[in-house]
Amino acid sequence: MANSWGIALLLSADGLILRSSIGFCRTLDITEAQCTGRPLAAFQDRFAVANWETAVANATGDGTCVQDLAIMDKAGRSRLLSLVLSLSGPFRDMPETFFAVAIPRGETCSEVNRIAQSAYTDALTGLFNRRYLEDCFDQFSGPATEAGERFSLFVIDVNDFKSVNDQLGHAAGDAVLREIGSAISRVLPLGSTAVRYGGDEFVAIVPDVPGQDSASLQGEIQSECGRSILIGNATLDMTVSIGKSVFPKHGTTLSELVDTADMRMYQDKRTRRNGGSALPREAARHRNWARYFRTAFSETDLLPHFQPIVDLSNGQTVGAESLCRVSMGQNVILPSEFIPAAEATNAISKVDLAMLTQTARMIAGSRPWFRERLQWSVNMSAQTLGLDNLADRLTAILHRFGLQAEDFCIELTESVELWDQTKALANLGRLRQAGFHLALDDFGTGFSSLSLVKDLPITKIKIDRSFVNGLDKCPRSRAVVQSIAALTQTLGITCVAEGVETRDQVAALRRFGIAQGQGFYWARPGAFQTLSHQESRIA
Repeated sequence: MANSWGIALLLSADGLILRSSIGFCRTLDITEAQCTGRPLAAFQDRFAVANWETAVANATGDGTCVQDLAIMDKAGRSRLLSLVLSLSGPFRDMPETFFAVAIPRGETCSEVNRIAQSAYTDALTGLFNRRYLEDCFDQFSGPATEAGERFSLFVIDVNDFKSVNDQLGHAAGDAVLREIGSAISRVLPLGSTAVRYGGDEFVAIVPDVPGQDSASLQGEIQSECGRSILIGNATLDMTVSIGKSVFPKHGTTLSELVDTADMRMYQDKRTRRNGGSALPREAARHRNWARYFRTAFSETDLLPHFQPIVDLSNGQTVGAESLCRVSMGQNVILPSEFIPAAEATNAISKVDLAMLTQTARMIAGSRPWFRERLQWSVNMSAQTLGLDNLADRLTAILHRFGLQAEDFCIELTESVELWDQTKALANLGRLRQAGFHLALDDFGTGFSSLSLVKDLPITKIKIDRSFVNGLDKCPRSRAVVQSIAALTQTLGITCVAEGVETRDQVAALRRFGIAQGQGFYWARPGAFQTLSHQESRIA
């Protein structure tokens, strides 16, 4: 029975195909683009409905009609089924439409009526529902297995949805879910299927298309779902967390794929910190920053602050990290205020590239200030690591100011989830080939430190400040720092200790063989103009 359940269509009264399921497209060996907007009659030789006009008339009068259906698949095999046609009740935005679903012949009348009523759709959002996905999963997995193809399953969860229901009411919550469902549908590529899986959770199945970037798709979903929603007099800026699994890499059953994607979705909630309250009072700042990044952001708003990196053997400044700040009037805003909104609105890559541009502009105009050649460190997010032609983009920015990649170090946060790992690894390899140094930041705080050291072409490790802070009172912190120092010496990787604040910490780090340090002991982050004075004083 399951082989016929994936065939479903949304049709206009005159028989035009408005939406189609993957099961329909695969049965006829066509794409959604090839059938959308075309009359069902155009496929009469492969998908023959006994009498369309009669079916429409009966469905209009009775709400439901069952009509004979003959299907011929791409292998030339014929099947006789029943087509249940019903008024499109669930599709509230399309009142003059019909939903058609193919079922095996011989189903009982009560079963036909049940299918017609549920129509495998969610009554609130108009998307397919969980039952459709569970009953029809073989329509996705079967053909993919036969063809040796992959597809991705995304779990999309609405952040802080409970507080919307609790404080604004369930009608507001329903409106949010309709908007989120519509947003997901708008950005999914052709051939994809969106499902309201339950509560505030959605699932999307996306076929593997050559050249399609899953990191960019996740960003597009984040951005589209982050558009402002007007509920009465309140404007909500919702966000979503997303996790992805790949068939068959992470499993061959629906439950396996959902479990993996669900776990990664919760990691996304934690690491991307985009789960703040969407309600007006609690999220006023987040909402304002989200609108700023969507409508008013300019790279000239960024004001990099710099903190020197010091050679522990002689106290000489050997580099500096460029730290992101936003300048608004007389105020300088720290990244903890705006980075979550930049991530939630898919603007973080713009911020990263603008930061490199501003940093390069300052360096290019001030090189005579420094006696020695310094290495400049800038941070890059997981979204940015997934950009096309990343090495070319960064190199072009530096060349505009007469600077070389060899003088720059790209810092990667260990705790970030590399969305598209294959593409990120390729980009990191190209960055290294272009001459950029690569540093693994916050080392020791994530779940895969040694794996990252093994897999990434890094040239530098930065020990997280939590271990440095514990040097004088925590034997385990000392043991961890000594172990990292030994590891980097064995691998020939530069080791930097972050968060250094005391003379005793400096002495301990020297004993352990740590090469470089960064922290308040030497200087707090400051405007670029102060860096040359710090360099002179430290030397």
